[in-house]
Amino acid sequence: MMRLIFALLTATGMLVSMATAQDLSATLRNDGEWISSFQTLEFILSRPLTPGEHLELVAGTTDVSDLCTVHGDTLVYQPRAVSLPPGPISVTLSLITQGTWEQVATFSVNVLTATALEKASIIPSLSIANKGQPAEDHFPDGIAGGRGTFQELNGQFGMKIEAERVGFQAGLGFNFVGVSYRQEALRFAERNEDAAKIDLSSYLLELRTGGGALLLGHFMHGRERHLLNGFTSRGISASIVVAPYADFSAAAMNATNIVGWDNLSGLDNPLHRVYSGTLGLEILPSTPGTVRIEASYARGSQLPISNFNQGQITDAEKSEGGAIRLQLADPGRNITLDAGLAKARFTNPPNPFAPEEAGIVPTEPTTRQARYADITWDVLRDGTLFSVLPARLSLGFRHERVDPLYRAVGVSVRSDNLQNIYEMRGGIGPLQADVTHLQSEDNLDGLASVLKTLTRQTGTNISFVPSLLSGALPSWIPALAYGRNRTHQFGASTPTNSDFTETRVPDQVTTTQTASVECQVSVLRAGYRGTHTLQDNRQAGRENADAVNRTHGLALSISPLQQLAMTIEGSLESLESLETNTIVRTKRVGLGLSALLLPGVSTVLNGSFSSSENDDGSNTQEQASYSLEASYAFDLTSSFVFKWRGQLFMRYAWNEAVTSNALFDLHSLTRAWVITTGVSFNFF
Repeated sequence: MMRLIFALLTATGMLVSMATAQDLSATLRNDGEWISSFQTLEFILSRPLTPGEHLELVAGTTDVSDLCTVHGDTLVYQPRAVSLPPGPISVTLSLITQGTWEQVATFSVNVLTATALEKASIIPSLSIANKGQPAEDHFPDGIAGGRGTFQELNGQFGMKIEAERVGFQAGLGFNFVGVSYRQEALRFAERNEDAAKIDLSSYLLELRTGGGALLLGHFMHGRERHLLNGFTSRGISASIVVAPYADFSAAAMNATNIVGWDNLSGLDNPLHRVYSGTLGLEILPSTPGTVRIEASYARGSQLPISNFNQGQITDAEKSEGGAIRLQLADPGRNITLDAGLAKARFTNPPNPFAPEEAGIVPTEPTTRQARYADITWDVLRDGTLFSVLPARLSLGFRHERVDPLYRAVGVSVRSDNLQNIYEMRGGIGPLQADVTHLQSEDNLDGLASVLKTLTRQTGTNISFVPSLLSGALPSWIPALAYGRNRTHQFGASTPTNSDFTETRVPDQVTTTQTASVECQVSVLRAGYRGTHTLQDNRQAGRENADAVNRTHGLALSISPLQQLAMTIEGSLESLESLETNTIVRTKRVGLGLSALLLPGVSTVLNGSFSSSENDDGSNTQEQASYSLEASYAFDLTSSFVFKWRGQLFMRYAWNEAVTSNALFDLHSLTRAWVITTGVSFNFF
């Protein structure tokens, strides 16, 4: 009887305790605000604690209950000995009564970093590499090119710094490149022996808040195909989202890509700049991209200065223009349109570097237009046929017209060209087909003394890919492919008032057919690829100057073990000239072997032999080569506080070529071998 009474009292006490716990709630003072890692946390309780009740507080994964104090209806936690971890953390408050535990509330607390930032990170990266050529030999001596033996040390160092506070984000990234061999310095083409061995390759300072952004350094700007499209250089850019339906971006950049500490902003020379701006309007802001209009403006001035890594013939140029771009799409993105119209005024101002005695006549400014339109219609997307076979079909049309003499600083455009491209792409199950037809022409002004060239090109590709049915077909069924491309380029007529004659007007049809078969059974893969190309010359007086090229190639690879793979290749090629009635035949055999001997240690062996011979035996050429490379990749991260990975490699290569000309009794032999080594380390 006493046991029953005790049990009833215990159960009653537990029910009372649970009811009491359920009516306890708490709120966090300054909830939702960012706090410092040592800021006091105050929890306001809905009622004072009763005798026998205790509170448990867990901050993140740490139980800090013993560091809390209760004053009436307030629980106070002062993080002193252990600070709160930075970033968003979870804080859980629970009530313990007579051995029972009930969760009262859970809060998400945002803790600033030690520098009073919401988010901060510094990510450095360093890579050091040595490449060397400790030994080499060649015959005869005259064929040596470049350096004989050498050892080089190259490196790259970069750092990315990011910080965020109250919706404001800042970032700084930069990269340095260093070389021991001055001829490989970033600006050797520009400064020769004065080029710095360690130089600044790129940097970018970013400031973002809300819908606005400010960039200084290296970036890409421009979205108009014929005015300024993905132009990359050093400068300053600003962008802002004015409203859900409007955004604006503008940039001032150096007219060519540059590196180094000189001209750090990219805007030192006002005669070598590109200015651009784009205003975008979303007509239906609730569905961005459905109807979008962009208006762009660009003005550029360029001196005859090449990009730091690109040698080219340049001239002083100036241009100014505007463009309108329209993007349309239905809600499901089945039909899309991207169209644009650009108009630019271009001129070649006097070259300030040209000598006065050169007698250069200045050109007249020209104003020209360019337009394009791309339309795509997904007639059938992610469809099924007979509830089993996946099916798709899309149609496309691309139009582009660029006026003669059209040019704008900062964009590469082929002027005096009109082209229309029709596309159809589709497939049913494993069967896929693509058809493309192109029509193009030049001399759009129809100048009588200039040749007008017309191009008609049709390409068809059909393939059978069993893997597209996700294992529904046996793995041994081969993948098949066939392609045919026919290109007809010809002059529309014989230009008048020129040196052109009918026999000099080009007219040629090139037809190329390709076929391939590839099959894999277990660890064995085999494939065949053949091509047939016919060059049909229809030019007056040269109707017999035709050529036929045929190739047949076989490839066999086997991987008996995961650490071992072997490949054997062979090909036959013939080039037949119907005009001279000669055939040049080429044979080639190649062998490749790769093995993973030990963890991180790999070996690759490649060898090939080829011979080429005229059908009459007058000219022959034989060439043999092989290479052996061994590398070891290692990871020492576990031994250091930072990530440290690297690779060692050594390569031996040998090549020999023999040529003979029976007609002139000429023979030659060249032979060379080289050993190269390298070591690379990556710290990040």
